[in-house]
Amino acid sequence: MIRVELQPAALGRVRLAYSPMWELSQSLRVFLYDRASPGHSAWIRSVEPRLDRELVEFLGGLMPNPFWYPDFLSPQPGGRPRSLRQELAVIATMTPGDIRCGIAATSDGALAPDLERVLASDRAAVPTLVRALDAYWQQAVAPFWPRIRRVLAADLAFRADALAAHGLHETLNDLHPRVAFDGKILSLNLPRHEGNRRVGVDGLALLPCAFGWPEVLVVAAPPNPVTLAYPPRGVAALWEPDRRVPTDRPAALMGRNRAAILALLARPMNASEVVEHTGLSAPAVSEHLSVLRDTGLVESRRSGRTVWSVRTRLGTEILSPGEH
Repeated sequence: MIRVELQPAALGRVRLAYSPMWELSQSLRVFLYDRASPGHSAWIRSVEPRLDRELVEFLGGLMPNPFWYPDFLSPQPGGRPRSLRQELAVIATMTPGDIRCGIAATSDGALAPDLERVLASDRAAVPTLVRALDAYWQQAVAPFWPRIRRVLAADLAFRADALAAHGLHETLNDLHPRVAFDGKILSLNLPRHEGNRRVGVDGLALLPCAFGWPEVLVVAAPPNPVTLAYPPRGVAALWEPDRRVPTDRPAALMGRNRAAILALLARPMNASEVVEHTGLSAPAVSEHLSVLRDTGLVESRRSGRTVWSVRTRLGTEILSPGEH
């Protein structure tokens, strides 16, 4: 159990962001240690044929422990979501000694031989590591990043709205069954983790992480600010294929076009994407989405200039009774 005391100064310093590096490192963890996970099995089947196994084995040396990860693989989010290039640029400023210390903090064992040889190369060490991380991203995550980013952005919009409408107490207690907040103490019921932390002006960062699903992850060791990573809404449908053609019953109930839109929205989409997938006009899509929202089958959240829509539980139950 980790207990985090949120002092008054922390309550107004809650940041919301996502991190490509968190997704990269957690996808690597899934591939190395949790390949039997049914939640990511479709992703594993898709990437396995094209993944460079030597590359994966080399990067596996960065996380020899499946339960703890070097801080440089789980960076603190900024005020806004950053690109992978920006996060890799931070790693590029590190020294081989920094990398060694980060790995040593998570494991008592010796470094993997291939990683030891690279880190011993001094000036070439960190650039080699950055290129390897980028190569893995291009193979394993980049093909799916637009889809993942849609889910993350829609979740951030939902949490920001929840914070404004209901406050921090309800927002934190809605994140995950292992997370509880009593107004002062944030309790994280995590196996293999123990500790107490007091947080003030450093605040709290909330970070949706698709590849962390179904668990909640935390960086809480001083001097880092506390970062809590949780499964975003809609992640369970992340790897489902798009359902373009609805079954007869939903089509008879609400009309074929409206049912087709509902079938698409297992993952968050904006109106332009719905237009592209369905071939309907923008005004028609707008009208259908409005009706679906009014009947509780779809919910929409704004993120910047984009409005993301996603199917609700009720919408899923009507579309596919018994699947949810």
